[in-house]
Amino acid sequence: MIKKILVFLLKTLHVLYVIFSIVAPYIFNDIRILLFLILLYILTLAQWYIFNKCLLTNIEDWLSDTKTIKYKNGSDKSFMSVFLQQNFHLSEKNIFYLFTMIPIINGIACIIKIYYIYLNKCKNK
Repeated sequence: MIKKILVFLLKTLHVLYVIFSIVAPYIFNDIRILLFLILLYILTLAQWYIFNKCLLTNIEDWLSDTKTIKYKNGSDKSFMSVFLQQNFHLSEKNIFYLFTMIPIINGIACIIKIYYIYLNKCKNK
């Protein structure tokens, strides 16, 4: 019972993290938060490419005692990839590009936003 609660909480945190990482650059105007988001995007992409999956997937699988669905290349699918594939009928390739491009595009948005915030601060002095 405790494992089920922990799996639910971890999956909820996972989804909240994804939502936060998608919308945060467009909400916050603090340079420190935007720099933190850039670091977050770099670390997210790095762990995907270093470990060939999200680290949370291992923890979710261990807690839920279920067998993870595999990609064609043999790596583990996260529950979010499975959800997107089943409900939105996206291919594995499209999900890969979607999950890869979101941090890249949002990281660029953060950099541009930092640049304009810095320009505005310099003009006001």
